[in-house]
Amino acid sequence: MFAEMDRIAREEFKRDSPFWAYYLAVGLEQVKQGLSLEWGLRCVARLLPASGCPSLKQLEVDVDNLASWLHAEPTDAVYHAELAREIWYRPGLALDLAPQRAISQLYAGYALYRKQSRSHPHAVCASITNFLRGDSAWKEKRGELFDLTVEIYQQLVSEHVNPSHG
Repeated sequence: MFAEMDRIAREEFKRDSPFWAYYLAVGLEQVKQGLSLEWGLRCVARLLPASGCPSLKQLEVDVDNLASWLHAEPTDAVYHAELAREIWYRPGLALDLAPQRAISQLYAGYALYRKQSRSHPHAVCASITNFLRGDSAWKEKRGELFDLTVEIYQQLVSEHVNPSHG
């Protein structure tokens, strides 16, 4: 199943479909609820330094905060939805809003996860695909960055499907 999801995602990416990440996120959700959010966080954390975003430090703090909440006791979903909105509209950040918006979308996905006790791969997919489709100076490296997201997907599958190999 995971190899098939990987294959479909690669085909969708080559066609420039914004939905390529959905196949990977759904596959992860079939393994464990919330795993697509973990994938999204790992991807954004790895992609963020390459973005050249002038507000990198603040966005890294946002990613670290969300990562710490992911495996903690459930917290107020409304609070996280408000944080998502605050990050989305935070003034004075980069001219390229893709990193900021990607993190905001992960916060929104997390808020839905906590409110409804199930993940929403759509928010994760929007986060990752919008990041890769942003106006960043590294846009020409989309293929390489896509491969990085697939590598992270494969690591998570290995960790959770075959834990002895993780």
